Amino acid sequence: MTVASSDADISDAGSPAPRRWPPLWWRRFQLLPRPLRVTTWIVVALALAMVAALLAGVMITRRSFPQTEGRVVVPGLGAEVDVVRDEHGIPQIYADTADDLFRAQGFVHAQERFFEMDVRRHATAGRLAEMFGEDAVETDVVVRTLGWRRVAERELPLLRPETRAALDAYAAGVNAYLEGRSLGEISLEYAVLDAGGLDHRPEPWTPVDSLAWLKAMAWDLRGNMDDEIARSLAVDAVGPRRAQQLFPQYPYADHDPIVTQGSVVDGVYEQDATAGGSREPLRPAPRYRQARERAALARAASAADRLPAWLGSGDGVGSNAWVVSGDLTDTGAPLLANDPHLGVGMPGVWMQVGLHCRERTSACPYDVAGFSFSGVPGVIIGHNADIAWGFTNLGPDVTDLYVEQVRGGSYRYDGQELPLRTRTERIKVRDGDDVAIEVRSTRHGPLLSDAGGDLGDRLREIGASASESAGASGTQGDPEYAVALAWTALQPSTTADAILALDRASDWDSFRTALSSFAAPGQNVVYADKDGQIGYQATGLIPIRKSGNDGRSPARGWRSEDDWTGEVVPYDALPHVLDPDEDFVVTANQAAVGTDYPYFLTDDWDRGYRSQRIRTLLEAAVGRGEQLDVEAMAAIQRDDLHPLAAVLVPVLLDVRLRGHYASDGQRLLADWDFTQPADGEGSAAAAYFSVVWRNLLALTFHDDLPEAAWPDGGQRWMAVVTDLLRRPTDPFWDDVETDERETRDDIIRAALVQARDELTVRQALDPGEWTWGELHELDLRSSTLGESGIAVVERLFNRGGWGAAGSGSAVAAFAWDAAEGYEVVTGPSMRMVVDLDDFDSSRWVSLTGVSGHAFHPHYTDQTDVLMRGDDLAWPFSQDAVDAAADDTLTLVPAPTTGG
Repeated sequence: MTVASSDADISDAGSPAPRRWPPLWWRRFQLLPRPLRVTTWIVVALALAMVAALLAGVMITRRSFPQTEGRVVVPGLGAEVDVVRDEHGIPQIYADTADDLFRAQGFVHAQERFFEMDVRRHATAGRLAEMFGEDAVETDVVVRTLGWRRVAERELPLLRPETRAALDAYAAGVNAYLEGRSLGEISLEYAVLDAGGLDHRPEPWTPVDSLAWLKAMAWDLRGNMDDEIARSLAVDAVGPRRAQQLFPQYPYADHDPIVTQGSVVDGVYEQDATAGGSREPLRPAPRYRQARERAALARAASAADRLPAWLGSGDGVGSNAWVVSGDLTDTGAPLLANDPHLGVGMPGVWMQVGLHCRERTSACPYDVAGFSFSGVPGVIIGHNADIAWGFTNLGPDVTDLYVEQVRGGSYRYDGQELPLRTRTERIKVRDGDDVAIEVRSTRHGPLLSDAGGDLGDRLREIGASASESAGASGTQGDPEYAVALAWTALQPSTTADAILALDRASDWDSFRTALSSFAAPGQNVVYADKDGQIGYQATGLIPIRKSGNDGRSPARGWRSEDDWTGEVVPYDALPHVLDPDEDFVVTANQAAVGTDYPYFLTDDWDRGYRSQRIRTLLEAAVGRGEQLDVEAMAAIQRDDLHPLAAVLVPVLLDVRLRGHYASDGQRLLADWDFTQPADGEGSAAAAYFSVVWRNLLALTFHDDLPEAAWPDGGQRWMAVVTDLLRRPTDPFWDDVETDERETRDDIIRAALVQARDELTVRQALDPGEWTWGELHELDLRSSTLGESGIAVVERLFNRGGWGAAGSGSAVAAFAWDAAEGYEVVTGPSMRMVVDLDDFDSSRWVSLTGVSGHAFHPHYTDQTDVLMRGDDLAWPFSQDAVDAAADDTLTLVPAPTTGG
């Protein structure tokens, strides 16, 4: 049968005849009216252009993605190194020597995160303006004033030979990756900056670049400097007595310290000793400061605020870590959990990695996996083949602000005029003129107020005729008041030694020896080993102060009795315990020890809401006869109970509201279980409670305090309000801006109604449609181009929209700042649970993915896992790693040349 078609005839032989030209679609196209043909051509051309642009965009974004399979030459290697990645791109590195191991780690870190590393080293050297222009000058001024890189340069010669060798090998691996690569092949950020005219070629990586980042982390966890400033501002605003209400003491009767046994005997902490004696009680907060002192303090506060959040907020951050003995677990071996809480951003601060010597020897002693800092060799938190460890911030008082009397080039000290130490720093500015600054320092440290803004100038006008404060008499003429920062981390130390020694440690003694070098930031470190022991050690260089300095408020720089003695709390006297009587150790930034401890560590502890909740959950499980397992530990990490709700909700329910509209939200609280899920049952009540809380804080305190001291709603303010609830006529309840004298119930009533209105506008008229996660979102922003102000660029690098459960003082500590809004500002930067019975049964997850490359599958893949309350398998043994392998890259030595 022959079938004819309009396009071609079929010959009798069955072979097709030559096709007609032009084809049918073209002939039909020509029949269209001319305007429609023109329009069609334009549409086709635009579509082709869009496809071409899309393909070009895909090529550009993928250009910097790391190679994860095949073989790559890395000069300097002594033998082949295998990099095995799982389905989430997490690398496990296998090498024959320590030099090859760290060289490979540097190469892999650079593959995944070099732009982040480059920005960090510019930040810690005060050189961001070279990359990002005049907007970064303020940050550079503060960092140059602090001199982080100068300190890091002085630290390098102090390190042990094996640490310096690791730093050198790591740097060589980074530089091997950079060699011969264009900017676009390194990261998309460089391609965007290059298109914008950035004339930049990354400099070779150096060991000092690695050390300087440790200073940024120490700044982030520096202790109570912000509390010192806030305390002083509060005194000026409401007077010493009322200011003390805003800084309540740690509630030892309700919240247990970390170590509940032992005492210091002859300078050594003995865990079985009976406690005796106590520190002298602290003096009341200082009286009002004169206007020029307040101005200097304000300038210092302004300087600290100029640092971007990713360089460390120093406030609102915390962590959870706990360890339980095998007597409480289903396997008979210890379990250790950790989730440090840090500022959120893109990429996250941690990169998971495994570092494995194929054969552990004295020359290659590493078999460790955990969480690393890109830019720093080794593993910071994790486990090796013998022990596991986790960190939380001890929060010791390692900073003091000294108000200095300055005249010209000198400053007053013990009745003498001493010369200021000065140096000139020149900041290069992209597309702008260089900026020269003079950094001035006293015996106490750099004058941080010199880097501040104009807030101090405004305060200078207040009480300009005030008399000199006590202790300032006897001087000639009016001094300039400036504020110097004394900080232990500005002295060279050997923290880098501690990191690698910890990676090698095999038992309690070597663990404690490793941490003896951990100078800053001071940490709580929990411990477990394969032999079944558990423990805890506090770390850090903590200054001993003279009698004139209580550490709580800015000190008088002109009085020697306010100085540090020059000594630190002895390491052996720091709190530590092995195999505690309770069979567990819980640390969540609460007080490390009781009031009988003879040395001053700090009085600005986290007030222990998270730690006590963890203890309660552990004790309840033990009381029910349950044996803890990995999932039980992970469930505690996800616990989102609000610690204030049980105290505040009954008071909220006692206030009568008129009408169903006003009381709709209030009725949600009647059946609320105080949990804070992002959605689902209880989420509407959690949303309403949080909005009430924010409005309550604003109505109570904004009229009394300067904006810089407005409540963030964190653990300190929970303690403050808990106390105020017992005193319904306290002056803080009164709104000083009205003619009425408001009481507690007046303010609560207004907060309830305002919260109802706010949620109606933000979400829905029906309270049943409210959700906490819609208010409390996690947005991950790139700290550089993600804050460029150019929407299309920001969309390339930022990710967001995850609804978050919990809040800052819940165990699931996704914190928000009541002075700003409901968005997550700090949160779990990672979570891990280590099973000492079988390391391959351990679990881990990071806030973001391994990759720092936008659009890479591993850019935010772990964010999705974390935010749904899940985690990932953590293979450690060679067999488990091989079974989980998705890609294997082999790094090979450069070929030798024959003669």
